[in-house]
Amino acid sequence: MKMELQHFSHKDHPLILKELQEEESGRIICYGCEKTIFEDSMYSCGLCDYFLHKRCAELPQEINDPLHYQHLLTLYAYSPYPSSVCACNACRKVLNRFNYSCISCQFNLCMSCFLEERTITHTSHEHPLAVISRQALFWCNACGTESKDLSYMCHPCGFWIHKTCALSPSTITCSDHPHPLLLVKQHFKLTNFDQDCDLCGVYIDDDFWAYYCGPCRYFVHLKCFSFRGGEDENIVVEPPDSNVIHLPVTDGFEDFIKKFVEQLDLEERERETEVTYFGHEHPLTLSEVQGDNEIKEEKILCNGCVQPISSLFYSCRSHCNYSLHLSCINLPTELQHPSHLQHPLCLFNYKRIYDAFQCNLCRVYTNGLFYNCETCDFFLDIKCACLADEAYAHKAHKHPLFRSEGSEYNCNACSFNFSGIRFGCDKCKFYICTRCVVLPHIINHRWDKHPLTLNYSPYFDHPDEFHCEYCEDEINPKFWMYHCRDCDQSFHTRCVENLRANYKLGGTVQIIDHPHRLMFLKKKNPYSKCSKCSEDKIYLLECLECNYTICLVVAIDHLNLALGKSICYRVEFGNVLLVGELLFCLLTVVPVRRKQNSSKTV
Repeated sequence: MKMELQHFSHKDHPLILKELQEEESGRIICYGCEKTIFEDSMYSCGLCDYFLHKRCAELPQEINDPLHYQHLLTLYAYSPYPSSVCACNACRKVLNRFNYSCISCQFNLCMSCFLEERTITHTSHEHPLAVISRQALFWCNACGTESKDLSYMCHPCGFWIHKTCALSPSTITCSDHPHPLLLVKQHFKLTNFDQDCDLCGVYIDDDFWAYYCGPCRYFVHLKCFSFRGGEDENIVVEPPDSNVIHLPVTDGFEDFIKKFVEQLDLEERERETEVTYFGHEHPLTLSEVQGDNEIKEEKILCNGCVQPISSLFYSCRSHCNYSLHLSCINLPTELQHPSHLQHPLCLFNYKRIYDAFQCNLCRVYTNGLFYNCETCDFFLDIKCACLADEAYAHKAHKHPLFRSEGSEYNCNACSFNFSGIRFGCDKCKFYICTRCVVLPHIINHRWDKHPLTLNYSPYFDHPDEFHCEYCEDEINPKFWMYHCRDCDQSFHTRCVENLRANYKLGGTVQIIDHPHRLMFLKKKNPYSKCSKCSEDKIYLLECLECNYTICLVVAIDHLNLALGKSICYRVEFGNVLLVGELLFCLLTVVPVRRKQNSSKTV
């Protein structure tokens, strides 16, 4: 066994790799580290009695070292300072033989301090890692953070990781997730979307390590799990139940509004058999929901909040299809709301069946009652008016959510960027926009025979991708969606037309060139089209006595013609153009304002 090495420390002759003889063991001293050679082989020069450990002869010429991370250290055979005596900066021993030094900084490291660092093999790196037994402050290649710790390092590559990261278990259990989490290392890409940590909400760089559950697309920073220690983050002290509003609503907003009215401590309207109301021209009669209303496909909707009615209510007996919850009829006529502190808001009601407004908070179009500031053109629908400064317990998050107003934030439900009012948990940096916080738990959709349920991340036991049935784009599983498990159908929350517009249908209108009154309806027959323009629209005015249907665009043209006006508006919601579906002659709307006899500050 022979191998020659031309070593910089012995330029006169090449060094030969040879086996250590039995009689030589323990008797030969390495010139580089000045320690006895016991290994099976060594490099030597027989002419000069010059010997080196194999490891000393193969030391890299330059290294990174945590004790002097500013510059590379260079290997020298003698003191790099011929005119003066120098010592090791770690142990203060005078340097005589091999050393690593930075001459510009006069930093020196003797072989004893360098070689005492044992090496380990680690699955994260192809080379052996040196065990750095002294604490150092550095950026870790495993967790991507800077902290002071013992460490492991690859001198040739500069790969450097905290000892605590290197010893991280390959599988862990987390109290926030029912499945084991696996340790995944650099350059992973397990979904088509950027991944955020499910504990802290911050982006996970795939250059660093993380724990994940593949089927659920659940990710956790390496450090987020380490920092938790033994503390159980799930232990939450919640406010008393009487002060908590539970979301999402599961049975419409009737109880939600009722609780709001009760908290205002207004003088409740007596349950008279018949009442007059500012928003309707006929008297309203106290009525009971019929026993089979719960199983009817078409439920009675309130003209105030446009939500189903399931208890006592007031209705018009003149076949106007006008009904109100008891809580909605008791809403205050004037409201000082935290979403618009500049002026008080007054309660309004539109006269025409297809007149509508867009709520400034949830951005949903509706034709129910609303609060309005005429000075600022600010609109607030009934359900959003009830979002007061209370604690909210939402199924999507383990801590209570509180209403606040701040700078720009990304909604954890829909991913869009917003500023202003939000509902969130500052502890977890979890925030929901005003539209998503009022999303209902269950909805019906014309494309699915089953109810769709609002689902939140993580999505357990659904390893396949989700695709929206409406826009056909892939749905990022980190955000909310409506999903039917029976049919495996999914929808972006923004793609459900029921949530873009909240209308009470069934009202009638008379136009000038048709003898019968037309009813405001949502299209049920997929083949129904406007009799005038032949366009396919969601909302139509239909004659129940003959086969005549027109869209709102045509209806508004008729109305403008009758009024001697020609006004038409294109309405856009986000990236979804609702031309014809949500077209309103806004300048001809004449809202009815309720006489002020009660006001309240939320």
